[in-house]
Amino acid sequence: MLYRDTEELAENKLLLLYIMSESKIPLTKNDLTQIVMGNNLMNYFAMQQMLGDLVNSGFVTCYQDKSKHFYRLEQKGESTLTLFKNRIPQKIRQQVSEYLSDNGEQIKREKQIIGRYTIESENEYLVTLRIIEHNKTTFNLELRVTSHKLARSICENWENSAPLLFGSIVNALINPKSD
Repeated sequence: MLYRDTEELAENKLLLLYIMSESKIPLTKNDLTQIVMGNNLMNYFAMQQMLGDLVNSGFVTCYQDKSKHFYRLEQKGESTLTLFKNRIPQKIRQQVSEYLSDNGEQIKREKQIIGRYTIESENEYLVTLRIIEHNKTTFNLELRVTSHKLARSICENWENSAPLLFGSIVNALINPKSD
């Protein structure tokens, strides 16, 4: 067995619940891996097993948006965490909180501002630009372009400047210039 005892098993599951609770946003498996591995909290295989167990037992939900799988804490997981959070050592809770404080805005921004493109044909790319707030799409724009370079450039510009670009688009729609 991978665990010294059932206490370690429970602590690892509680730790994943704690990370999801503290992040305040759904996380991808990659996000969870970065947080867990970046802080040496448990090994990769243990994390995978714990995550699967939490989903199978209804503490966490896994859902797909486009090509990414997101994990979200369910009420059952939140209730369990409330009851047993003190079993996670304070030092580890502090470490997770500091990591999320330092990196949370970047993680959140990556979930809220999306610029992607797909190849439709040899000289046609569909670019999708999206802003998500409170798990709902508030802005979605699709446009077709004729080159890979242009599609990539549009996505990069969107991801780097979405708030400014979004404001400009909304302003142009609200206050059109009349010639």
